[in-house]
Amino acid sequence: MTTKEDHSISLPAVYDSYSSLLQKSTLEKKLPQFIAAFIVSLTAFSAGTSIGWTSQISEKLLGGELGFTITKNELSWIASLTSLGAAVFSIFAGPLCDKFGRKPSAFLFIVPSLTGWTLILWSKSIGMVYAGRFLTGMSTGALCVFTALYNNEIAQKEVRGTLGSFLQLMISSGILFDAIVAKFVNMKLYTALCGGVPMVFGALFAFMPESPVYSVQKRDYVGARATLIWLRGKNYNVDQEMKEIEQYVLDKNKCSGTNTLKNCMKTRASKIACVIGFGLMIFKCICGIDAITAYTSYIFTNANIGLNAQSATIILASFSTGAGIFQSLVVDKCGRRTLLMLSSGAMTVCLTIVGIVLMLKGRYAFSEEIYKYINYLPVVALTVFEVAYSLGLGPISWLMMGEVFPQEIKSLASSLATFVSWIVTFAVTGLFMVVNTELGGDFAFLLFAVCTLAATLFTFFLVPETKNKSYLEIQSAL
Repeated sequence: MTTKEDHSISLPAVYDSYSSLLQKSTLEKKLPQFIAAFIVSLTAFSAGTSIGWTSQISEKLLGGELGFTITKNELSWIASLTSLGAAVFSIFAGPLCDKFGRKPSAFLFIVPSLTGWTLILWSKSIGMVYAGRFLTGMSTGALCVFTALYNNEIAQKEVRGTLGSFLQLMISSGILFDAIVAKFVNMKLYTALCGGVPMVFGALFAFMPESPVYSVQKRDYVGARATLIWLRGKNYNVDQEMKEIEQYVLDKNKCSGTNTLKNCMKTRASKIACVIGFGLMIFKCICGIDAITAYTSYIFTNANIGLNAQSATIILASFSTGAGIFQSLVVDKCGRRTLLMLSSGAMTVCLTIVGIVLMLKGRYAFSEEIYKYINYLPVVALTVFEVAYSLGLGPISWLMMGEVFPQEIKSLASSLATFVSWIVTFAVTGLFMVVNTELGGDFAFLLFAVCTLAATLFTFFLVPETKNKSYLEIQSAL
């Protein structure tokens, strides 16, 4: 007696096949998100070239290579005016992005940068240099707000940390670019190359889409859907994400008026978010990173470290950029809070070491053998300091600002937080040379160490973990 073969298909097999097919059909295509974020973050690269412009040429500027004599006080203004310009314009960046769109605003923001670099390139007086630095600073402040906003709006939550880290990574890359180029070319060509970066960004960004959030704000639902499909892939179902964006815009519009905005700020979540967002942005500045970057060559030259100052600067910038690349790969795995704690703690140790070494060298005489080893301690400590900053406090401050602020106040709050951070940076960069001259480098670095210790405690007691959480989950945690 023969039996028929059972050709029926079991339900589990059907389910597994269907699940596999469904998974393939909704495969998330993330490469376009990375391409768009990289191109947009060229603005941060431009900001880095502006911030680090004086890092390699402080001695050249003091030596009169621009064609006229510059004093230490004037050098201090040259280094710090970028921060003042950034503060002035950054406060308008968020509202302008909301009014005119992300793309038109970005093209508007690069105009001061191009004008500023032109003034510096053809400067005949210290006034032209001041004006050029202020204008490049205006672009720096506005473009940092724009970059954080745009990258945050195009990213899925699984890669939001990575794309958000591009901003600080590209700033570090711009500073590294300064360090390498200034070593091998004359000042005119160096300045011209820095001024060319905004033009490269403009040419590439012309091919990028408008933010899907802004498209929904303007009721361009077809455009928003097309952008999401380009960013996620044609097989990705964008319906759920469209609903989330529409709800985001609806919540944001609830706080469009001044009185309504005040009401939004009365909520517990908004108050805590502002403490966290503003606090991290301030700690990012008072740790001394911008002052150290602006005066790197000067610091190493006057510390008699026994190593070529330009080489030491390149070493610092290289490690900082490498750490930024590593951080972008692990931020969505390790978590924001963990990296912040490790970063600020390590920075405290490094700054303390530099302060103590400078104190000992200023007060005691050492044998040549001991002196040889002591000379390298500041280089090692500042290298680890730069690495620690790039792993946590630097990039995550920008990232957390975009994550913790409620949707209703995000654009305005981000602009205000950026404004405050640049004002603090202006003060720290401008006063560093004065403190270094009047009270000594040891006092300056130990003061920075106290600030980073405070940042560690601030993170431990107030900053929540936001890894892999939706905006609704983050607001609930606050």
